[in-house]
Amino acid sequence: MITPLSALCIGHLAQAGNLPNENTVNKAEISFRDFKKQSEDTVDGKIIADSSSGIVVTEDNFSQAYSNLRFDAIIKNTGGVNKFLEMPVASSDPSKQFAVRMNRDTYYSTSIFDMTGGIILTIPETDKYISVQVVGENHETQPMIYGAGRHKLTTKTKHAFIVVRTLDDNARRNLKTETNSSDPFVVKKWDDASFKKVAAAGNTIFTNGYDQSKAYGNKESGQTPYWNFVGAAGDWGGAMVQDNIYQQASI
Repeated sequence: MITPLSALCIGHLAQAGNLPNENTVNKAEISFRDFKKQSEDTVDGKIIADSSSGIVVTEDNFSQAYSNLRFDAIIKNTGGVNKFLEMPVASSDPSKQFAVRMNRDTYYSTSIFDMTGGIILTIPETDKYISVQVVGENHETQPMIYGAGRHKLTTKTKHAFIVVRTLDDNARRNLKTETNSSDPFVVKKWDDASFKKVAAAGNTIFTNGYDQSKAYGNKESGQTPYWNFVGAAGDWGGAMVQDNIYQQASI
């Protein structure tokens, strides 16, 4: 099991709050358990493809396949791109968490943004912890951004997953964004059998030991295709080692 020393990005669980600006979505509460039921298949609790055939998944394209499916699952809860969705504080019951590694004292807001031309995210003043992580469609991530202010976010891909983690609930309720485009995200059709096979293989490698510096990051920072695959299979959306350190422990 991987245990992060700071919060892990999880974008699939959703309980909408009442957010005060147009970049957020107001929805009825969605429980952790109900959310899991929205997908027909899972691997170790992770949402994967439906049972229909499609693009064959290999180690080479697994990171893109998994990211594509995760983005789609998030959008189904936000109601579209460029909208933040408040997640509930993680339950103390692991069976009600999407992943048992979520911090129970941390507020999460997640989203999928159209990153055309970059976006501006403004975080209100706060003296509490707050960070922003961006994960592209290729499962590349960047150093986190910390603190209040007007931040420009960019990525290599058209769309990206953005997660805000904070100890200040009010701060995440008052995020403001400036975007250049709101093109819809397109989910691809992936072959279920090959997806599950590759996911299981990658998760096994991950569990037996992996190189975080090469699994989570980007090509420029030293991320390699092989460890990108392993990292995505074992713990999609992990942060760079300069931001989080994940410890392995046998249970």
